[in-house]
Amino acid sequence: MKKEYFNVNKPLQLMSLMIGLSEVGFSLIVINNNISEKFIWAMVLLPFIVIVLFFYVLIFRPNNLYGPSDFVDQKDFLSLQGRIQKIEEVPFIKALFKYSKLEEPAIRLFLAAYYMRKNDDNNTKWQALISQFGQENIERSKNKLVELNWLSNTEVPFATTKEGKEAHEAIKEFVYGRLS
Repeated sequence: MKKEYFNVNKPLQLMSLMIGLSEVGFSLIVINNNISEKFIWAMVLLPFIVIVLFFYVLIFRPNNLYGPSDFVDQKDFLSLQGRIQKIEEVPFIKALFKYSKLEEPAIRLFLAAYYMRKNDDNNTKWQALISQFGQENIERSKNKLVELNWLSNTEVPFATTKEGKEAHEAIKEFVYGRLS
């Protein structure tokens, strides 16, 4: 026959154990007739304060009422606490995933738009892209990049947006192997 011991492994169990022990301690001290008025106030106010704090946790931080043993998979506990992210939510993975879905003309157009601001010969680079891939492919690629919010459709030649610059930096860091 396996012996089962009392385990305190959940926040609610710990809280109820501490309140119970403090109330037992208070009642043992009350047996002594020589107690101060401050002690009686502490004895009366402690359960009230604990209840108020419990409802604060219950309303504003309900995730803290669960322990790791309440879950079948420990990763669920960590994701509930916000300590891990799903791989799809990591910013550079999102950018890399979007980048991997692009066709070659869109990749070249995105890189050209990112690096063209530094050069003066914008028209010749755009003409080279159009002659290499064709006007139709460049337009389709431009629309895809505008849909991803990586290119601005308002500027001519099309410039990268803030999100596009962040995506480029994330991809560049990944390619260079500087991400840890």
